[in-house]
Amino acid sequence: MKPPVLLVVICAVGCEPSIALEHRPCPCTQGYTCDIVRRTCVVDAGYPRDAAVVDFLTLQPSETSRPLMDIWGSGPDDIYVAGQNDTLLHSTGDGVWVAINPTASGMNYRGIWGSAANDVYIVAADGSGDNATFLHSTGNGSWVVDAAPTEMLDIWGSSANDIWAVGQFGAIMHSTGGNVWDRVDSPTTSDLQAIWGTSNVNAYAVGSDGAILRWNGTAWSMEPSGTDQYFGSVQGTNASDVYALTYGATLVHSTGDGRWSKAAMAVNGHTLWASPDSGMYLIGCAHSPLYLLANSGRWTPLATSIPPHGCLSAAWGTGPNNLYFTGGVGDIYHHP
Repeated sequence: MKPPVLLVVICAVGCEPSIALEHRPCPCTQGYTCDIVRRTCVVDAGYPRDAAVVDFLTLQPSETSRPLMDIWGSGPDDIYVAGQNDTLLHSTGDGVWVAINPTASGMNYRGIWGSAANDVYIVAADGSGDNATFLHSTGNGSWVVDAAPTEMLDIWGSSANDIWAVGQFGAIMHSTGGNVWDRVDSPTTSDLQAIWGTSNVNAYAVGSDGAILRWNGTAWSMEPSGTDQYFGSVQGTNASDVYALTYGATLVHSTGDGRWSKAAMAVNGHTLWASPDSGMYLIGCAHSPLYLLANSGRWTPLATSIPPHGCLSAAWGTGPNNLYFTGGVGDIYHHP
């Protein structure tokens, strides 16, 4: 999905430094303009960066200003953060983040998932989207690198022998482990940005052109979303409570019956994350709150604001007293 051509004029000057936002289409959030050539939002020159503690979130030093795209951990003492421009970080939960270099230089690490500390997967590609790869580690510090057919944008699995990756042009790949990946028939050529599921017979993938796909254990099929906007996130608390969020701030909900309807949203949300305690978090962009979907069906604010310089890209945690949020320019926030 291409941004409007009129935005080329806006992007002519003042587009450095680059703050890529996962191929997100324009318009961009406050403090950013659209660089149509590089398919990304870039921060306005001179836009202030606030590195202070944001309410209940503590900013942890990541030693990088590069965009962070995803976060995953096997537990409170084993956490990975994937980012752009060779940014891959690891922490034992002590607030210290150590850089890892598993591949050649120039790689963007897009998504990360694992079934355990000794079974971690990452999807990556270089800055042009070429040299797309799958990376796998058994937790011993070494990584196996396998080629991907195109740039993969997200990865998720229901278990160690059921791993899915989705990406550009509707690409869907599946592995039963052992670093062997097979291409699976896809009902779309739209880019697939995110994947999530509840089991090996129930998974969702979402992406551009309003695409929502569902896996039933046998095949992937399209489900009508009611919009042609670009979906960037899909999460659920269980198989009958699933949400998908577009970059245009449209939130849709399904009970798992194949029908999607527009859902009320507390803020101009950017990312969804379902925590292990079945809480659904709505993560916003500049100057927007963090929200938790309470059992009453209402969004409860958790903080009055988030960093003013962009959008948080991902969240992960082991419970309400151990939460991480990543994004911006190397930002890693922790609660408490």
